[in-house]
Amino acid sequence: LEADLQKRVLSVFHYALNHDGLLFLGTSETVGDGSDLFTTLDRHWKIYQRKDDHRRPRNTPLPMATTLRTQGPQPLRDLVPALGTLQSLTEKGLLDAYGASGLLIDEAGEVLYLHGRTGLFLELAPGEAGVNLLKMARPGLRTELAVAMRKAADTQQAVVCNGVKVQSDNGLTEVDLTVRPTASPNNARLFLVVLAPSQRPLPAAIPSTEPPFANPATASAELIALREKLRLHEAHARAQNEDLGRFNEELRSNNEELQSTIEELQSTVEELETSKEELQSVNEELITVNAELTQKLSELSRVNNDMNNLLAATGIGTIFVDFDLRIQRFTPTVTPIINLIPGDIGRPVGHIVSNLVGYDTLVADVQDVLATLVPREVEVRSLAGLWYSLRIRPYRTIDNVIEGAVITFIDVSELRLVRERKGALHE
Repeated sequence: LEADLQKRVLSVFHYALNHDGLLFLGTSETVGDGSDLFTTLDRHWKIYQRKDDHRRPRNTPLPMATTLRTQGPQPLRDLVPALGTLQSLTEKGLLDAYGASGLLIDEAGEVLYLHGRTGLFLELAPGEAGVNLLKMARPGLRTELAVAMRKAADTQQAVVCNGVKVQSDNGLTEVDLTVRPTASPNNARLFLVVLAPSQRPLPAAIPSTEPPFANPATASAELIALREKLRLHEAHARAQNEDLGRFNEELRSNNEELQSTIEELQSTVEELETSKEELQSVNEELITVNAELTQKLSELSRVNNDMNNLLAATGIGTIFVDFDLRIQRFTPTVTPIINLIPGDIGRPVGHIVSNLVGYDTLVADVQDVLATLVPREVEVRSLAGLWYSLRIRPYRTIDNVIEGAVITFIDVSELRLVRERKGALHE
């Protein structure tokens, strides 16, 4: 036995055993995955005891009025409540509905519970045994039952069919059929099928209005079979027409949605084309602006080079500072006077050590010039013995805006020496 069949056999054993019943297996056998059903008493001698489980084990045969067994897995059966709940649901519904015989089924028509004597309406179909209600329904009942089940599932309301003619072993019988949706504790969709014989049974013989046959019993069976097929075809035709109508409605709705989507896509394409033209126009403008900026940058670079060459050619040490006295730029000529390196750009000028002798008011003089906008000039001497004319002037832009100060150092050593010699001659 393979694993699936072993589970089914163990479930049957568990169902059949009494309370605390014992299970003896062979020396090479075990309960396998059935440890939730049996407790091991002796592992060596393979003795197991039944566990009490108030829930019905999976794939266990249900106690029915007829000996019906399932073939293959029943996924929806695992969702239905325990046996006691099924019995109470079925009997409560039957008591509410005339006290007749009936069945509790799921959406697929699988029988979950039987109540009363149903042999007048149901019989086992040839071939593999099953518990599907439609397969077990006798001639005359199957079509009406299929239509009623479909209508009850769609409307979720009770469907009543009175006077359904069913061919049984005793002849033709009228049956009152009721299919009623039933609530379940676990929200499974169940249906209660109530079958009750009518108070006025019909004779088994065929009415005299029908064409005569050599064998009345055979003629009656053939007519019933033909009527059954006709009703079944009509029911299928009605169902297919309904499905076709719904399908056509859905097609029309989908067609309208597709047309609306196409229109939206066309509108989106037009907007994208417009946006593309705008982007092309903006791109052309950006190209023009970029060309202008490139030209201005080239001119600025040329002017900057000219300025650097001019400052270097004059031999005048120059320092440019902003309002916070932070160094913005300087010429190489000033480095022997003020100890500056390229990394000093951005530092306050007061933090830089100078090589001037007897002059330590550079910061105060620059602040005074920025406050009064009056240029200042003073002669200072370096440690090397050279004399310089220190000039401090406001830094003005083209728009005549003051943005800092310009500090220049002009070498006047020779001029001072000439003045000293003239003074000595006069003396």
